[in-house]
Amino acid sequence: MSRFVGVLGLLVLVLASVMAAVVAYSQESMVVVFSASDPVGDDNGTGNYTYPTNAVFQPGVFDLTGFMVMKNSTHVALVVFLRNLGGNPWEGPAGFCLQHVQIYVRTTATETTNTSTYGLKVVVSDDYAWHYAILLTPGWGEEPAPQGQVSAIYDATGSLLAKAGESGFTVYADPSMNAIVALINTSLLVDIDNIASWKYVVTVSGYDGFEASKLRSVGLVAEEWKFGGADTYALAANVAPLVIDLLAPTADAQYAMLTSYKVDPETLEGTPAVVEGVPAPPPQPVTETVTKTVTETKTSTVTSTTTTLIPTTVPEYVTDWTTTIAVGIILLIIGVLLGYVFFRKK
Repeated sequence: MSRFVGVLGLLVLVLASVMAAVVAYSQESMVVVFSASDPVGDDNGTGNYTYPTNAVFQPGVFDLTGFMVMKNSTHVALVVFLRNLGGNPWEGPAGFCLQHVQIYVRTTATETTNTSTYGLKVVVSDDYAWHYAILLTPGWGEEPAPQGQVSAIYDATGSLLAKAGESGFTVYADPSMNAIVALINTSLLVDIDNIASWKYVVTVSGYDGFEASKLRSVGLVAEEWKFGGADTYALAANVAPLVIDLLAPTADAQYAMLTSYKVDPETLEGTPAVVEGVPAPPPQPVTETVTKTVTETKTSTVTSTTTTLIPTTVPEYVTDWTTTIAVGIILLIIGVLLGYVFFRKK
């Protein structure tokens, strides 16, 4: 019995240590390393796109208003702000279901880069050729996007680095801020020390689980489940962008990029539009910094010539699943040992 008590005491100490680590971990503040705003009301793709006609597509659900990147010693958080998250009418496991967000990250590393995109029918300019593609989707099933419906991270070679729910990668919605958040363990990324110099291409599209690409299609005229307003020649050449909003300094800049496709009217052969992202801003003087546990930071933001809708708060922190599972296993072991003692006494 004394031996058992000693083992039990050791396990309790281990559990206490783990729980203390979780508490300390969750209270480490995240620092804003990048932020940019996007014009309000430019959720019309090329300038002519219109929403599908079903009432579930509320005004602003595809309107990107800002993008923010934060980090601490263990994680990077990518936060995509929308004018209206639109709720979660089809109960996507990640807390959203209408949007399909893609983030292309250009680090300062000299590793292989890529200029293609995952089904958007646009390409990225050489200056923004990416090292990481981060696809944020509602989360049904087990298969990673783009074939499946679970958020995923790919490197420039097309290799899957992680899917949401495992490997230190979590995706969730924060309705209070109309935001979609990707929380990534820094162990999955390279060049973290130079994160303040990274560049980003951020797109918002419609999510459609019935499409092979999982992207909602666009046609000449909007239908119940399809965007409208695409160019006839672009549709014929299969280069009509499936991007409804693009992180850009102005609406005109977005329209110019998304209409940069080329189509031969005789052969109907086309080349896709070329899009650029947002570079790292020059150093800005910090006007105020207030930290509350891990979750709240006020800092100066980079503003464009349009209205800025980036909130001054950051999302609730999500504990890494690895730690959660470890705690669960320890609790299970303690429960088994306690049960063993109980039945021994009987």
